[in-house]
Amino acid sequence: MKILKFYLKSIFIEWQNEFFVQKRGVCIGAKVAFMLINIFLGRVHINIETNVCGLGKNIFRPVDDLRIIVETGELNAQGLLNVFNECGLGLQFTFELPKLNKLQFLDIE
Repeated sequence: MKILKFYLKSIFIEWQNEFFVQKRGVCIGAKVAFMLINIFLGRVHINIETNVCGLGKNIFRPVDDLRIIVETGELNAQGLLNVFNECGLGLQFTFELPKLNKLQFLDIE
């Protein structure tokens, strides 16, 4: 953990021939970024899954999204969004309802 903290305090960038130390966060291209986002989103996923209390048929996390499958009318979409936002550790979520039985992103029927 000490090595990770040291690494995160040592990230710097060069811009217009000047060097700057990054004070917060992790650069997207940093070697540890993918690992850290997986750890963080894993925690968010567990928080949400615990608080949904089995109302969803399936909650899954492809890369940087969280998706939940529910039966029509089983759960109010706004209520579910509230659970996501309350348990998201600062993340803000949005939702999409199927149109003509399809989700725009996946074209799932």
